[in-house]
Amino acid sequence: MNRFVVALLIGLASTAHSQDAVQTVLQAAPQLVGFAGSPENFYNLVVGLTEGTPARLAGPAAGGFSRVTTINAPARLGAAEAAAVLERARQNLEFLGIVQPTPEQLSAALAGGVLVTPTGSTQVRGVLPQAARAEVRSQLEPDLRTPTVDERAFAQLPLELQSLLGGMPPREALLKVQLAQQHLIALGNAYGSSERLRAMVQNVLAPPSGGYTVASFSAGTTSFPPMSPLVSPYLPATR
Repeated sequence: MNRFVVALLIGLASTAHSQDAVQTVLQAAPQLVGFAGSPENFYNLVVGLTEGTPARLAGPAAGGFSRVTTINAPARLGAAEAAAVLERARQNLEFLGIVQPTPEQLSAALAGGVLVTPTGSTQVRGVLPQAARAEVRSQLEPDLRTPTVDERAFAQLPLELQSLLGGMPPREALLKVQLAQQHLIALGNAYGSSERLRAMVQNVLAPPSGGYTVASFSAGTTSFPPMSPLVSPYLPATR
C-alpha cells in the first residue's frame, strides 16, 4: 500500500474511533481503497458504515460534473464487519465483470437495487445486513476541478466500458478502446454494435489463449486475423 495513501487516510480521520476503524479495514483489505475509487471514497465508506453517518461517494461524469452518491446506513457495523461487507461487495461485482465500480454500482452492491453491468442491467440484493440496509441518494454536482481532455473523453464512454476500464488512467483506457475499434475495422466491423465493441474491449484486456474469436461482418464467427495495413498501429501511452 502506498505510504502517501495511508497517511492521507489517517489524516482524514477526525476522531480516534474513525482512525482505528480506517486502520483496521486498511490492514484487513488494502485492495478496497482501489475498489472504492479514491482514498476519500474509501474513508467515507468505512466511517459511514462504522459510525452510522452518511457516506459520500464521488465519481467522474460528463460535462464538468461529478456523480455523487450518498449512502446512509442506519446501523453501525464493527470495523471487521465493515471490511467483510465491503470485500463481499467487491467480489460480487468482480464476478459480474465490474472491477472498478461507479458510485451507483457500489451503492447497489451494498444496499441492493438495479445494477448496470457490462452485459446489461440486473436486480441485485445488497450485502449489508437487513438492519443496516442503507438509504441511497444520487445526484450530479459541479466538479470544481477542471477535468483533462482524456477525463472528459472517458466520461463520454458508455457506462459498461467505463466499468471495464475504470481501473486504469483515462489515457490508457482510451487507447484500449481505440485498439478494439481498430481490430473491429480489420474484421470488417467498422460500424459494429456497442455489444461487439464491448466484447472486443474485453478481448483486448484479456486476450484468449487461442486468439480473439468474434463475429466478423463478412464471415460469421472467426479468429482474429492480422491487423489490416490500412489501420494505424497501436501506440502505448507515453509517460
